[in-house]
Amino acid sequence: MFNIFIKDLKLFLSDKKTLALIILMPIILTTILSFALSGSFAQAGSDFTLNVGIVKEYDKAGEEKRFTDFMVDFAKNYQVDIDEFKEEDEFSEFNPEKIFFEDYLGSEEIKEILYYKVVNREEGLKLLENKEISSLIIIPENYMYDMYINTFTNYRNKIEIEVISHPDMNYSGSITKELMKNFSDVMSSIVISKNVYFETASEYMSVEKIAENIPEILNSSQHKGENINIKEGTVDSKNPISSFAYYTVAMLSMFILFISSYGGKFILDEKRNNTFQRQIASGKSLELILVGKFFMMFVMVVIQSSVMIGFSKFIFKTNWINLPQVIGITILASLMVASLGLMITVITLKTNNYKVSDSFSSGVVQVMALIGGSYIPIEVLPKFIGEVGRFTPNGAVLKAYIKTLEGYGLYNITDQLLVLVGNIVLFLAISILIR
Repeated sequence: MFNIFIKDLKLFLSDKKTLALIILMPIILTTILSFALSGSFAQAGSDFTLNVGIVKEYDKAGEEKRFTDFMVDFAKNYQVDIDEFKEEDEFSEFNPEKIFFEDYLGSEEIKEILYYKVVNREEGLKLLENKEISSLIIIPENYMYDMYINTFTNYRNKIEIEVISHPDMNYSGSITKELMKNFSDVMSSIVISKNVYFETASEYMSVEKIAENIPEILNSSQHKGENINIKEGTVDSKNPISSFAYYTVAMLSMFILFISSYGGKFILDEKRNNTFQRQIASGKSLELILVGKFFMMFVMVVIQSSVMIGFSKFIFKTNWINLPQVIGITILASLMVASLGLMITVITLKTNNYKVSDSFSSGVVQVMALIGGSYIPIEVLPKFIGEVGRFTPNGAVLKAYIKTLEGYGLYNITDQLLVLVGNIVLFLAISILIR
C-alpha cells in the first residue's frame, strides 16, 4: 500500500497544471478578493467612522404650508379653532428635519462615528461610486408632510428612508441601515403614543381638547435620542475577521474539494494505460489500490492547507492563534476530502467514465462553494440557503476555521466538527456499499 501511495503522490506532484490549480489559484483568488472586498469587513484596531451622503428630496417650506392648509380644512370639518395654534406656534417643537439632523444625527454618540454631507441624488451617486462615501441616505419627497400627518392626525402615511450602500463596503452599509432603522423605530414610537392617546381620550374629550394636548404628548415621547447608545466592539470580545483572513479560509475550504476528484481521474488513467491491470496481476487487491488513493488525497489536502495557512500568516499577517486546534481541523478536513474522493473514485471506477469526476469538480464544487460561504459570507445569503450551507463539508470547514480565528475554543466548534465526522462516515459507508 505504501508503494502505491508514494507512486500516486509523485504522480500528483509532477503534474504542474494540477499543482497550479490547487496551490497557486487559491492564493491568487484570495489576494484579489481580500483587497477588492476589504470594505465589507471591520478593520481591527482602527477608529471606525461612517462617511455618508444625505439627499433631501422633500420641500420643507412647501410641505409645511401644505400641512397647514390640510389642518385648516381639518379644523373646519371638526369645528376646531386652529387660529390659536397658529399664533402660539404650538407645533414648532416638533420639527421632523430638526429631529433627524440635530437631535438624532447630532447626538453625542452618533456624531462621533458618522459624518454626513447633504448632496443631491446625482452628486451622491457619484461620491458613492468613487467610494468617497459608504452609503447614500435618501429622505423621500413629502417627508415633512407625511411626518406631520402621522404625528398630528389619526391618518398614517408610509415613509421610506432609502439607504444605498456600496457593495464593497458592506460592513459600513449595514451599520448605516441599522441606524436608519433605529430612527424609524423612534419615530414610530411617537406615532404609537399619539394613537394610544387619541383612542383613549376620544371617549371623554372633545377634538379641540385632544388637539391642545398633542404638543405635551410629543414632548413626553423622548424623541430626541437621549437614550440612544452606540458602542463599537466585537461579539463576546472576540477577534475581528479581516477580509484577508476570511478569504484565505473561504478559498481553502473550496479548493480542497477539487482534490477529491483526482482519485477517480488517476484510477481511470491507470486503467487506460494498463497500470491498473498490472497492479492487480501482481497481487495487489482493489482495496489496497483504493486505500493508496485515499492517503494520496489526504496528504495533498494537508499540503495544500499548510501552504495556504503559511501564506496568510507570513504575507497577510493573519494570526492563527490556536495552532493545535487549526491542525486538528486541518486533519479532519483532509479525512473528509479523502473520504469524498474515495466515494468519487469508486463511482468513477464503476461507471468507467471521467464524467463523474469532471462534473463534480466543474459543477458540484461551485454550488457547494456558493452555499457554504466561500464566495459570499453565509450571513449575507438568504436564511434558507445559509442554513443548508452550514451542513455542507466546506461550510463546516470554513466556519470551524473562522471561529478559531475569532478566538473560540474546541467546545465552540463542536457542531462543525460533528458535521465533518458525519460526512466522513457517510462517504466511507457509500464507498463500501457500492464497491
